[in-house]
Amino acid sequence: MLYFKSIRWKNLLSTGNQFTEIQLDKISTTLIVGENGSGKSTVLDALCFGLFSKPFRRINRPQLINSINDGGLLVEIEFDYGSKSYMVRRGIKKNIFEIFIDGKRLNQDAKTADQQEYLEKTILKLNYKSFTQIVLLGANHYIPFMQLKSTDRRTIIEDLLDIQIFSVMNNLLKFKISENKDEAQNIEDVIDHVLYDLEHKKIFGIPEDIFLVLAIDAILISLRLSNKLKTGQFIGAKAVGTGVLIGSHLV
Repeated sequence: MLYFKSIRWKNLLSTGNQFTEIQLDKISTTLIVGENGSGKSTVLDALCFGLFSKPFRRINRPQLINSINDGGLLVEIEFDYGSKSYMVRRGIKKNIFEIFIDGKRLNQDAKTADQQEYLEKTILKLNYKSFTQIVLLGANHYIPFMQLKSTDRRTIIEDLLDIQIFSVMNNLLKFKISENKDEAQNIEDVIDHVLYDLEHKKIFGIPEDIFLVLAIDAILISLRLSNKLKTGQFIGAKAVGTGVLIGSHLV
């Protein structure tokens, strides 16, 4: 189970250069209240940005940076999942993305996209779409499950039940079927070509009689070059082959 412990941020939206921190594990349920514009939704933006590099609300990513300080945005989220403790640090200007597991930083050699994929698939086991439909339910942005696109509904169900493997198997099966269709078509083309050649008495696309004469010529030339045929014998054999070809077309 995903259990959030704390979240802290600075230089996010209207928040200045001092960290704002909220403890989420002091009691079982935490209620945050305040007037409009006091920053309640900022908590949701900080949470989504820290985990998925996207704000919760429909605003551009660069707009998350405090416009006065113009940099130094940093979000730190601590949570438990199963028996392990995690902390995710993400920032803009300076760009930071770090994942700590039980206090040890994850190898930073991997690309940011690979680290994000690891965070979503291996640690959270939720992507942004599922997270904002299951964990965060904002009144202004929440879409009822049955109004989602079929692909989004599938993704959410797969995330909830951890059955993404079936979609992977389905895609592999579709790819294999496509491969088999292409291979079958190629075989049919070869068969049709062979049948056509047989029907028109062709070998390798060449009329049968011409192919045989060419084969005989090749043999005669080889014998002549090896001095096994004299010039007269070679000319005579060529004449006989030509005569046979002409005779076959006259019959």
